Amino acid sequence: MGDPRCGPALIGLLDSGNPTVREWAATALANLEIHGAIEPLRRAYRACPERAIPPDSPESVGIRGALTELGARSPVVPPLAARLRATAADDTPSWPSAHFPEIVNDLADHAR
Repeated sequence: MGDPRCGPALIGLLDSGNPTVREWAATALANLEIHGAIEPLRRAYRACPERAIPPDSPESVGIRGALTELGARSPVVPPLAARLRATAADDTPSWPSAHFPEIVNDLADHAR
C-alpha cells in the first residue's frame, strides 16, 4: 500500500524464522525507501552466513538489493563484465548473449 508507517513492523520481520519473510521485508523496506532500515538490513545480511544462507539465495540477494536501493551499498561488476555491459532502452544494464559464457565465468571468478 506504500505506507512508510509499516517500516518498524517490516524491520522486525528481518528477524523472522522464515527466509522468505526476511527477503520480502527487505524488499518492502527498499520499495518504501525506509532509510532507517539500513543498519537492521546490514545486521540481517551479516546473519545470513550464521544461518547457513548461501550468498546466491533469494534472501541474500534481496537484502543486498535493498541495501543497494537505499544507497548503502554499491553494486560491483568485475572488469570483463563491466567492459561488455550494454544499456537497454530503459537504462537497465544488459549484456550481449554472444558473451554469456565469458560473463558468467567472470562473475564466478569474482564470487558474484
